[in-house]
Amino acid sequence: MLYSVIRVGGWVKKQHFSRYIILERPLTRSKHKLAFLAGDFNLNLLNANSYAPTGEFLNNLQSFNFAPAIRNPTRISDTSATLIYNIFVNCIGCEYNSAIIYSDISDHLPVALHLRTNSSKTHKMTNYVNKRYFDSMSIDKFILNWKIRIGMFCII
Repeated sequence: MLYSVIRVGGWVKKQHFSRYIILERPLTRSKHKLAFLAGDFNLNLLNANSYAPTGEFLNNLQSFNFAPAIRNPTRISDTSATLIYNIFVNCIGCEYNSAIIYSDISDHLPVALHLRTNSSKTHKMTNYVNKRYFDSMSIDKFILNWKIRIGMFCII
């Protein structure tokens, strides 16, 4: 399950973001399923130890076994570097690689995640060859089907 999250800056600062139903529903629904929470949380995870709401947010996510996949700044300006974009994964034993994609278009850097799965299912591709037959029997069959379909839409 993949959930995309965005938190608008300054949105109800007095209440902690992690208590909102918007986030609680995905957390409880994904308790026994592989899930990802991705997006702009607008909480600087680099300040989790010094800013109580961010620390509480991170602790609440970790109580549902969600861990942040990104650990470096994702918004960089001349005066600051913050970690506000992230992907949280609730699979502790999963192997994954995360990345911050450098782009000089904006000071907001996109993040990516590559998850390795141990899926044993193999999908065998079958080579299909599509042919159209233009013999008289195929043409008659096409015309009959076409008339039946057109008849369904005719108003009498």
